[in-house]
Amino acid sequence: MVYIKGSLTKAAQELSITQPAVSQHIAALEVYTGNKLFIRKSKGVEPSDYARTFNNMIANSLDELLEVEGSLLTDAIKQTPFLNIGISKHLYPSILQDKIHALDPIVHLIFDSTDKLIKDTEEGNLHYAIVPGTVNYFDIICHELFEQRLILVHTPDIELTIFEELFETDRKQAEKWLSNQQWYSHRSVTPFIKQFWMDLFDKKRPEIVPYRVIPDEMEVLVQLAKGSGLALCFDTNAKSFINDGTLKSSKITPSIARDVALLANRKKTKQEFTKNFISLLTS
Repeated sequence: MVYIKGSLTKAAQELSITQPAVSQHIAALEVYTGNKLFIRKSKGVEPSDYARTFNNMIANSLDELLEVEGSLLTDAIKQTPFLNIGISKHLYPSILQDKIHALDPIVHLIFDSTDKLIKDTEEGNLHYAIVPGTVNYFDIICHELFEQRLILVHTPDIELTIFEELFETDRKQAEKWLSNQQWYSHRSVTPFIKQFWMDLFDKKRPEIVPYRVIPDEMEVLVQLAKGSGLALCFDTNAKSFINDGTLKSSKITPSIARDVALLANRKKTKQEFTKNFISLLTS
């Protein structure tokens, strides 16, 4: 299909799968044949000399196979709905993981960056995307789901009351106490900690080197709960850890929050299903 369409995106649309899935299949076939099959151009892809030869060898058989497959699957595809849903790996555990089985259609789940999820939803490669923040694009309907608030969490062995009392009486000593703790973070350049420091101490550059850097917001909390220290995270991610007592939250919280939104491709989604999906995500 890529050979016929000359484009990974158009092939994906024709096959009703995602563009990354098409790319993976092409990569696997190139490994199997030991030859490069397509050359990327500014607009689409161009078959290599080997791909042209390979296509000539299998063209007749492939046409017959596609004809049989089409006759068998056309009705089934029409009757079996499926969804391509994109979400950040940081959001998935706390927002969709426990609810994905409640969706009736076949679901293809895609993890990617926020910018890529927005782009793929706009282009129709995704039916829906769940992202932090809101967007305004013509081909995307943006539904605000809820607000996430940044909170300070710690393991039960940390006497955070020391910080909380100092914060009321001596901000400089409170800052010093925090700086001496073991911090867990999902990045070495710590955006959450910087935001926290700016909000509480009006400083842009906290003197902190994270004790553990783990590139996943939820995994940071998993590992923190097994160790000792502090972390800044969004309240929805920390909820289960606080409920089971493996982590505690501070009563001092910064005034930092972000919206989480469901993006729906305007042309490929139905209003009634979107309404039910929103109800599921916010329940």
